[in-house]
Amino acid sequence: MKKRVTHINPLQLGKTLGGVYFALSLIVMPIIAVAMVLSHSIGMLEGLFLAIGGPIIYGILGMIVWAIMGAIYNLLARWTGGIEVTVEDVPPAI
Repeated sequence: MKKRVTHINPLQLGKTLGGVYFALSLIVMPIIAVAMVLSHSIGMLEGLFLAIGGPIIYGILGMIVWAIMGAIYNLLARWTGGIEVTVEDVPPAI
């Protein structure tokens, strides 16, 4: 069965993917910060800011960028018809 995505709520897309970016950066940023401090590329204070502030900034920027992308998708979907996907019903687990 084919379905077509013709509209995406930009704010909801932004919130969801901003959260994904935040969660991923919670894992990655501390590792990068420790590596940079150990290599003497940055100081301890900068490393602390990167480990704590990085995920917050990354999450906010992810939300803004993906909200804009959702709005652009909606504009283009009007002209192109949107993304077409094929879905199937899955029986409930017993």
